[in-house]
Amino acid sequence: MAWVAVHTASSATPPATKKAPPKAKAGAKTASKAPAKKAAAVVNAKARAAAREYVEERTDPDEPAQIENAAALIPFFERLFRAEHSTPNAPADPVHILHYGDSHTAADEWTGRLRYLFQARFGDGGDGFALPGRPFRGYRRLGQRSSMTNGWQVHGLLSRDGDSVYGLGGAAVEASRPGEILSLDLTPGTEFPMVEVFFLRQPGGGWVQILDEGRPVEAFSTSGPQGPGYFRFEATSPHIELETLDSGPVRVFGWSVDRRHGVTYETLGINGAQISVFGRWEQQLWANQLSRRDPALVVLAYGTNEASNREWTEESYRDAFRQVLANIRAAAPAASILVIGPPDRLARVRNRGWSTFPRMDEIVAA
Repeated sequence: MAWVAVHTASSATPPATKKAPPKAKAGAKTASKAPAKKAAAVVNAKARAAAREYVEERTDPDEPAQIENAAALIPFFERLFRAEHSTPNAPADPVHILHYGDSHTAADEWTGRLRYLFQARFGDGGDGFALPGRPFRGYRRLGQRSSMTNGWQVHGLLSRDGDSVYGLGGAAVEASRPGEILSLDLTPGTEFPMVEVFFLRQPGGGWVQILDEGRPVEAFSTSGPQGPGYFRFEATSPHIELETLDSGPVRVFGWSVDRRHGVTYETLGINGAQISVFGRWEQQLWANQLSRRDPALVVLAYGTNEASNREWTEESYRDAFRQVLANIRAAAPAASILVIGPPDRLARVRNRGWSTFPRMDEIVAA
């Protein structure tokens, strides 16, 4: 397995709609757009220098390289250092890790263990971003439960048909009738987190209502010029629901669950995915949502499925990966990027038993 690190340097109300808002449940407010996300605090020079000194003292230049270009991870390590040494008088920004990949990622086994280890040492920043409901069989987030009623249609994943408007994780759900519900049971923690719904603003978009343990939080319209929409609120219980209120289309990309400090480890895997899946996503929307998560580290873990795909050459695979890296740099210029080569993959060969896929080495080399 190869490891390569790459470092890369609203409060307005929603547009008016001609439809009158449907009657919401008692206690619901009229719609209001999510407030603009607070900008990251400026890190003072003293704190940054202390973090860099700490990291450099513990980086052995003579150690055999397990990660190519390991120095590219130093900005990420600095943010972890500040998180570990955060105090109430000198709080550190949360550290978000976004891990993209195939079924290994979607199952959240190895990534779930990493989440536990990071949060045990550097603080529990919440569940981070997760896909809505149950977008496909095999998708899970350890410690978190989510569900959806039958009226939601899944968009994205590996389908070649569609409009490419799939958002941060490459999958979205959409409903066009009232009474459809997405539910989320939050991972227990020391404090209730901020929850942010990622949705599509679109002409004629429907109304939805947020419920917190059955209590209405707010109703809002998703209508407006097409583009990313966000609704942010503070949870007061571990059970959250989003319910459609009319027959207007409502498309939801997912929701983030964040505490004020600590680490989130966000798994964005799709069964059967290859690096080419990024090319099926509308890039402006995806980039807007990636930038909003402000990742300290983006992990790319692909290659297993490419090894059995005869369409790839070492050159074309490298070129495709290069374009994805460039797009991530543009959307999250302060993030470090860690590329993980695929684990071994075996196939049964007649009269020879099990053997590694012959193209696996080409993918690792690329």
